Amino acid sequence: LSTINNGENVEVVNYNAFGGTPWYNNQPDGPVYFGKTLCACKGELPEGSDIIVKEGTLYITLYTFYCHKGLTSITIPEGISFIDNTTFMGCQDLVSVRLPETLRTIDNEAFMGCTNLPSVQFPSHLKNICYAAFRNCLALTSINIPEGVEEMGQESFYGCNNLTDVTLPGSLKIIGTDAFSRCKSLADIKIPENVEEISFRAF
Repeated sequence: LSTINNGENVEVVNYNAFGGTPWYNNQPDGPVYFGKTLCACKGELPEGSDIIVKEGTLYITLYTFYCHKGLTSITIPEGISFIDNTTFMGCQDLVSVRLPETLRTIDNEAFMGCTNLPSVQFPSHLKNICYAAFRNCLALTSINIPEGVEEMGQESFYGCNNLTDVTLPGSLKIIGTDAFSRCKSLADIKIPENVEEISFRAF
């Protein structure tokens, strides 16, 4: 499989869909696109890589940047509503993330282990921060969760040792299991009036 005709309207390409094919092997190192999907990041990224995902992209496949140590900055375009699980997991040199206003969900372990990420500006339409999305992001010091988020996912900010400033939205109803467990620098937090459940080991 060395040639694929058309495919320009394909919106989702799942993990390793073209793995091992001559088509994939002939792609240059770096981001690999198919249709409207950023479906892989081939080879090793050079140190200090600043990736701007091309306009019109609607989906980034899970594992795309998994443990790519050279990635320092990522800009995600408008139109993407979902960051899949483990997409940026273990990107230890990542220091800058620009999220689109169209983003609704940050899925399981999406930024887990991004140990040098100092801050994240969450878009105003965000609805879901899922399991371990920012677990062990050791450099995070401040987060402001936007209105509309109703649940802090299980282990969502587990082990963020330097987190000192957390603003929770009035829409919040559930603080999940281990959501802020081992956040050793978190001295105070205001629980919104609408919170109905603080789960096991939340703090």
